[in-house]
Amino acid sequence: MERRASGVHEKYNLQSGKPKLTGSSMFRLGIKTRNIKKLLRSQERNLGDLKQS
Repeated sequence: MERRASGVHEKYNLQSGKPKLTGSSMFRLGIKTRNIKKLLRSQERNLGDLKQS
């Protein structure tokens, strides 16, 4: 019974197509993406400031 349930679970994981991440990995990934967005925004703002001056 337990074996069958795990097989179904594996099948579901394959269908979802996303790598399974632990909570800490998801947290780190979220922080990383947020930092990248902040960096890009600040770079755009700095470029805008350079063009105006």
